Parts: sequence; C-alpha cells; structure tokens
Amino acid sequence: MKSVYFVLASGAALLCGCDNRSPATSEQQPVADTTPPVISYVILNRNPNPTVPLAALLSLSTDEPTEMTIRIDDGERAWNATSSDGFATDHSLMVLGMRLGRMHHISAVVTDRSGNVSETPPLPLEMPPLPVDLTLPELITSNPELMEPGVTMFNVFQLPSGLGGPAAPTAVLYIVDERGEIIWYYRSELEVGDVRRMSNGNLLFSTGDASLGVEIDMLGNVVQQWHAVGTATDVPEGSTPVEMGSLHHELAEMPSGNLLTLSSELRVVQDFPTSESDPDAPRAPGSVIGDVIVEFSRDGTIVREWKLLDIMDPYRIGVDSLDGGYWAVRYGPLIEDLEAEPIRDWAHANALIYDPSDDSYIVSLYHQDAVVKIDRDTGELLWILGAPDNWQEPWSSRRLQPV
Repeated sequence: MKSVYFVLASGAALLCGCDNRSPATSEQQPVADTTPPVISYVILNRNPNPTVPLAALLSLSTDEPTEMTIRIDDGERAWNATSSDGFATDHSLMVLGMRLGRMHHISAVVTDRSGNVSETPPLPLEMPPLPVDLTLPELITSNPELMEPGVTMFNVFQLPSGLGGPAAPTAVLYIVDERGEIIWYYRSELEVGDVRRMSNGNLLFSTGDASLGVEIDMLGNVVQQWHAVGTATDVPEGSTPVEMGSLHHELAEMPSGNLLTLSSELRVVQDFPTSESDPDAPRAPGSVIGDVIVEFSRDGTIVREWKLLDIMDPYRIGVDSLDGGYWAVRYGPLIEDLEAEPIRDWAHANALIYDPSDDSYIVSLYHQDAVVKIDRDTGELLWILGAPDNWQEPWSSRRLQPV
C-alpha cells in the first residue's frame, strides 16, 4: 500500500480568512508503505548470439516501479550489476563477467521507492569451456594490488591461410580480469582491429581490411556499421556509407558523439624519391598513399577532413616509405600502370587520438618516424616529435627540441 494523505479543514477557517487564531484542523498521518514489490515473469536466458558465449540476459517484471540489481556468484567470487533503467516495472539486464566452465548462480534484487525489497531465488547457469580451436592466454605474472581497478581487453587474430594460418582464420576479442582469467570474449569472422569502449557501453572497432567500422553491444549484436566508399568491396547489408578512401587502424568516439578515424587518399606525385638510402638517386612518379584524418557523424556525414600530404612534407621519406605492400591489395586495382607509378606508403599513420586540452589531434606516422600534433579547427601543424634528419622548412621549425 502506498502513502495516502488526508487533509480536513473546518468551514469556519475557510470562511474567516482574517482570523489570526489557528484553524481547527485534523490531519491523518501518512500510512507507511511496508509491502515488498511482487516479482513475476523471471527469465534467465543464455545469450542467443553465439559470438559472445560468456553472457546471459535476465529479465523480470514487478507490480510497481522498482530499481533492479543482479547478484552473480560463481563459488569463488561474487559481484553485483545494477540496471540503468531506474524505477520501472519491466527490467532486462545483461549478465557479464562469468568465467569459462563454471557454474554461476544469479539472483535479482528489486527495491521500490519506499525501500521495500524483494529477491528472486538464485538461478543456476553453467558457462561453456573455451572452444578447442582457441588458445587460453598464458599468465606470466599478476599483481592485482598494483593494478588500477577494471579489466583488460585485447584482440587476437590468426594469420590468413596464405601466410601459414588456418584455412578459415578467426579473430577474437578477449576481456580478462586482474588474474588473467577470461571473463568475456567475442568471436568474429572479421579481423578485429583497434577497439574502444563507447560512452553508451558498446564497443567500437575497425576491421583489418581497412574499410569497415563496427559498433557492437556486449552481447555481440551489431548496432551499426560504417564503410569507406573508396575501398570497401564486401559491404554488409545496412552499413552506413562514408565518402572516404579507407578506414584504417583507428576508430574512436569523440566527446561530441562523432567518430574519428584514419583514412587515405591516392595521389600521383611527380619526382618522388626512389631510394631510402641514396638522396641522389633519380626521382620518378609514384602512386603515393597519403593518410587523412577524418571526423564523421553517425549518419556518415564528414564533419572534418585533414589530408596529411597537405600538412607534412610530401617528399620526406623514412624506412619503408617506398614499400606499398600494405596498400597494394586496396589501391592496386585503381592504378593503371603499377610498374611506372608504384605504390608508396609514404607515412603509414597507425595511431590517432583526440586531445581535448587544446582541441587537437595527435597522430603517429610510422614511416616518418614521427608523432605530430594538428589543430582540429584549422589543420595547422603544431609540433613534430621525431628524428632530426631530413626536415626542411617550414617543418623543421615545428620539430620539438630536447631540453
């Protein structure tokens, strides 16, 4: 029963508003709600998506608005998870953090607005072992008392069959606890590249073919996909197109909700260097792949785009700048004469972050042996952290000096 208030006022008091005497009133004290909420339709299901086996979904209903917390116990440790639904009568919450091959007991606790509590009996759920074709990570050492709270997430992918891998290589994204035990994994037919946790709790990653970005929830369900129009060949149904050359190495969520990635462009550059060791070697045209910083909205609209060939020295090369192997499979079909205009992987950007302290991007240029900072609004080169050789003006004056 919920609190009910009764207020009675005498007619004399209502008619004689100027009387300073206290009106004769009668108030009934609120009746306290001491009735626990009634729980019904409790359902605990294994995750129906086979890509994430160590997960389940618990749902229930209550006869009044409640908040829900679930408790998970595997015999060695126990932990709680609270629903973000707030007060509601229908609840559904993912059960995460369970370990391989263990029996878990899962219960739900609901609390109404008056603090009354009801709890479901523990429901058993056993997790499967790791499939035989996957390998357990080897724990070398673990010092939980020295660790920050939380878990560790990393990706593993097998070599393709052409490079000595299995006929049907798979990629796996693992989450391990402080003891190195697997508590979640996602098995994908796509090569999982850079992975980030989003503000909504989902995971965002780029794929190894440098053309696709994917958002999944913690049950492995695809929420949204984006593909680079320039190089994508096998486009998933429903994928959002983005008018850019590729989507490689990085994909991250900006504070605004936009997505930040590395893309690429193909330019034929005349008089491009042909030797990494001989500066006097003859120069020749080259099909130069330049990296591009791209910020785009969830609907695929490009918000900002900065081409590194316009910002950095397009003729400065480093180790492997003349090796186009990474891009050959992606851009080779677009070049009429690869022998006359060979592919050159000029900078090979392989990491990108947003720095909110001054609204800038920091990008690693592997083949330039440099890390650079670029103003997000203007595209101005702010500084270069890298080896001192072969920088010409105006780039040399932007190189950071040791102190």
